[in-house]
Amino acid sequence: YHGYTALLDNVQAAVLDIKLRHSPQWIEYRRQIAMLYRQGLQEMKEITLPHFEGHEYQDSYQNYVIRARDRDALHMYLKDEGVETLISFSRPLWSHTALELGDLRLPMSEQLCHEVISLPMSAETTSEEVEITVQTIRAFYNKPNRSI
Repeated sequence: YHGYTALLDNVQAAVLDIKLRHSPQWIEYRRQIAMLYRQGLQEMKEITLPHFEGHEYQDSYQNYVIRARDRDALHMYLKDEGVETLISFSRPLWSHTALELGDLRLPMSEQLCHEVISLPMSAETTSEEVEITVQTIRAFYNKPNRSI
């Protein structure tokens, strides 16, 4: 087995010290951006949003991941329209033969691998960018010749 040494040098530690002071504000900003996505997309039947009810749930929204019908076509459409998205798990981990995990047959995991897509989300994402993303997603699902 290989070990890792993850020590920071003085410059990296100083930068991290400054950045950590801003972390609560950045997380709150991400939550505001997530709310804009929710407001813009909540009534769309083709997607499922990542929100949980109750005060006990707190998400920092490192990513804003939705489940989308016809995800691959949506991904390409958004790319063509200049909206960058991310597909983190295009296939289940056990399907990578080098891991030698066998064929686990987990249907929900397999389904999620065909549906999840991360929308633009960062401490620099603007409300205008969210609006562009929302409108582009709506345009995709409202295209008359789109096959599902």
